[in-house]
Parts: sequence; structure tokens; C-alpha cells
Amino acid sequence: MKKKKIASVILFTIGVILLLIGLLVQSNLSSISIGLGSGFIGGAMANLLKYKKFVTNPQYAKQYKIEENDPRNIEIRTMALAKSGSILSILVVILSLITSATQQALWITATLVGLFFIHTALTFYFITKLNKTM
Repeated sequence: MKKKKIASVILFTIGVILLLIGLLVQSNLSSISIGLGSGFIGGAMANLLKYKKFVTNPQYAKQYKIEENDPRNIEIRTMALAKSGSILSILVVILSLITSATQQALWITATLVGLFFIHTALTFYFITKLNKTM
């Protein structure tokens, strides 16, 4: 747990640096820097608050660990990830069709199509790998 706290502090520091760079340096990447910095800060703060709750309430930490390793909860998370991946791949295909129909830059459409192919290849890979192990 200490490693997660250290990682969160580092992430928070990087987030603050990126946010300050985005606010102080005017460039094309300022908005990306502000967004990434804010996201890093938010994620780090959530992890640090969770860590503080674990330290101050050992019973909560014990209950959290039990729920995290419960086979039913693991199965639910796995199914949720599979369904969200399927929905996301459909949305990527729809977005690529929309960008193609509205004559957006070719690299945008190609990136979306590439993401769909990567998702399909990874799905096939993991299905094959899991079929061999189970």
C-alpha cells in the first residue's frame, strides 16, 4: 500500500506541473496539458483519500480487500469490462463512419479504424489464449 501512496504523490506532483505549464505557457498543447494535469491530480487525490481511509479505518481496509478478491465481484467486473469493450468497439466504428461521411481528415478516420482492428485482434488473441488455459 505504501508503494501506491508514493505513486499517487508522484502522479499528483506531475499533475500540478502539467497544470501549471498549461496555464503559464501559451501554446497549441496548453489545453492538453491542463486536461492531463487535472486528470492526474484528480486520480491521485482519489487514491490518497482511499489510502487515508484505509489507514484510519483498518476494518474498512479488511472489508475492501475481501470484496476485491471475492470471485463473484471479479466475475462481475470481468463481464462489465467485456460488455463495455463491445459497446466501445461499436462506437468506434460508428465514429469512423461519421468522420468518413463528413470528410474529416484521413488520419482521424484511419486512427479510428486502426483502434477497431487493434480491439478485434486483442479480442481474438485473448480468446485463443484463454481457450488454451481453460
